Amino acid sequence: MKKTDIIVDKHRVLHYIRDDYPTVPQRLDWPGFILSGICLATLVSGFEALGHRSLPPAWLAALIATGLCCGVLYVWHARRAAHPIIDLQLLRTPTFAIATLGGNLCRFAVGAAPFLLAILLQVGFGLSPFSAGMITFTGAIGSIAMKLVATPIIKHFGFKRVLVLNALLAGAFVALCGLFRADTPIWLMAAILIIGGFFRSLQFTAVNTLTYADLGPEDMSRASSFAAMAQQLGISLGVACAAVTLNLSMAIRGGAELTLTDIIWGFIVIGLITAASAISFSRLPAGAGDHLHGRQ
Repeated sequence: MKKTDIIVDKHRVLHYIRDDYPTVPQRLDWPGFILSGICLATLVSGFEALGHRSLPPAWLAALIATGLCCGVLYVWHARRAAHPIIDLQLLRTPTFAIATLGGNLCRFAVGAAPFLLAILLQVGFGLSPFSAGMITFTGAIGSIAMKLVATPIIKHFGFKRVLVLNALLAGAFVALCGLFRADTPIWLMAAILIIGGFFRSLQFTAVNTLTYADLGPEDMSRASSFAAMAQQLGISLGVACAAVTLNLSMAIRGGAELTLTDIIWGFIVIGLITAASAISFSRLPAGAGDHLHGRQ
């Protein structure tokens, strides 16, 4: 490649990069990094262990207690640190706070749905891992197809209406998976998964955009760290919540082995949690995010 070509490509790239972002580097918040890391690691591990019953009660209680204590200490630290690694002040921006909370409830389905589908198709229906994986994979088709129409849909209806209505639809299609039976036609299961994948992907596209809608350039770096942490936490909690639901269902009916009824309850609970995010999104202002599309 010629030097002139490199210069031309550089100018093309810079055309799409804003030049008003802060350039002064900030020191890593080591106390906050350690406290938040221990908090998240112990809480996620504790919730997952609770779902799988893989730890003795004493160890489980110690994990969750450690996570809660570190979380309280981090909140105390973040209020005093100049540049906390997870800036809780960002939650004062309504669109960021609502999108983060509602988006996390929606992401329960991202972690839980593949987990429950794998159990349903392999344990419940006796399919091979490859067959179960191919059926589950069809949800990605809906996700890809959504990318072609997401912008026109959000631009026409607005963020609030899309997020509220779509949360209900996404939750409904998660719950519908609980109706799958061994004799359900594969094409029907694939259709439900494709449509469900479409609605979930539309939800995440709208949420990820709205998260940063009202933040200034100086907040983007901290908001990105906060949002990434919250997303991974939501996905992990989704798996843990599904596992806890399965175990609670088994305990209530007094069973020692997993049955179809337990898996159905798993889909219902995750579907309800996903749909419940509509309550959070309903608190958005009517014109939230309209300036991103030039709408006033």
